Amino acid sequence: MTKISLATDTTSLLKTDMLPLARSGDPTPRRAYLSAIQNQFKVFRPESFGAVADGTTDDTAALQAAVDAASAAGGGVVRLTGNYAYGVGGSAWLGLYGPVKYGIYINHDNIFIKGPGKLTLATFPAVDPTTEMYTGVLFCRLGHLVAYPILAGIWIENVGIEGITFDNTALTYAQTSSLVGVSGGGPMGQTAEILFSHARNFYCRNNTIIKGYGWGCIYTGMASSCGTINNNTIYGVGCHGMWLDGLREAEVANNRIIGDYGYYVGAEWKLNHIGISVCANTDNSTGSEFVHLHHNTVINGESGLYFIGENSIIDHNTIYNNNGRNGDVQFLSNGALYTCYNTRIEDNTIWNESGVGGSAPGLYITGVTATAQIQNKLIVRGNRININQAPDFKGHQVGISLDEQVKNSFVVDNFIDGTSVTQGATCSGNTITPNY
Repeated sequence: MTKISLATDTTSLLKTDMLPLARSGDPTPRRAYLSAIQNQFKVFRPESFGAVADGTTDDTAALQAAVDAASAAGGGVVRLTGNYAYGVGGSAWLGLYGPVKYGIYINHDNIFIKGPGKLTLATFPAVDPTTEMYTGVLFCRLGHLVAYPILAGIWIENVGIEGITFDNTALTYAQTSSLVGVSGGGPMGQTAEILFSHARNFYCRNNTIIKGYGWGCIYTGMASSCGTINNNTIYGVGCHGMWLDGLREAEVANNRIIGDYGYYVGAEWKLNHIGISVCANTDNSTGSEFVHLHHNTVINGESGLYFIGENSIIDHNTIYNNNGRNGDVQFLSNGALYTCYNTRIEDNTIWNESGVGGSAPGLYITGVTATAQIQNKLIVRGNRININQAPDFKGHQVGISLDEQVKNSFVVDNFIDGTSVTQGATCSGNTITPNY
């Protein structure tokens, strides 16, 4: 029997080798789990399918062939060790969003893309950004023509990507910003370097994105759950560093979002609109839930963090030197879709804001009066907010703003340089002292 601890990339473990480990009790679930472990040792390399890996020759077909071979084998690792130029590999259906063009498409469970390798957009991909969406690496169980795959129980499971560098430096900022798909009447939605749509048991870790594009450089959609998004670095954000739509039971930790100051094209921000957005799924009113968002760093954005959800913890994040047009950290309910409650916002640092507009608060919490959506039972404690350090002296006047419909919450023991805490007329039942 081959020991797992001695297995190499080329070792092929047989089920007959592993089944003795599952003979005590009911072996059925153990067999399924061990089968997933076995898949970790099936390795597929794009070079075996014709990849040149010189960063210039188009390797899109070879990359997809390696993924397809892993899918046909029931799962495995697609190992990227070179520099692979890629572009458009095909087009797939994304439920309500319609077709999206992609570079690499994973639609089978138990597929893992691992580095250390590089995916390079050597030229602008063959898409019309005013009418088409583009995603670099797409994880999604497709073949369904339904608007809401969550309602149909369609998942992609046990998938991940790690150790990959996405290099878009050959593109101009005008090109990367056009791939956001917001201006010119184009679609606004699922465009990203990495996109998980309705994924379960997934991971995205130790990846680097240089000169990012997309609505979210890392994007989760359709209520993806049971995932980890850790230790990723994003430079030069396209629109949002991360757009995590309806994320559930997940950890988002130790990521670094380092963007340029946002600039306008038409009426839209094109670079680093929001560092990390954890929000409600507007397709089916599913909010984010049981998310632990911690030890992330966002530098130079319009807003650092944006959160819509419940039963979550947001702690030990650092938001530094942001434009702060709408508030540097925002916790919002989402119109008629979702109410936020039972969330802890603790020990975060919000520092050196430039205060575009001059009055946006460091931490902005609001419901929606017209639809009676509320922020309920929040704990806001131990946050450090320095709001008057802008070089142009347009720093914020309010540290924490409870704007509308914030109720039964505790805002205590925060350290604020500037006006401390304000609350609107529709707020009630809050404990707001002491703050310093």
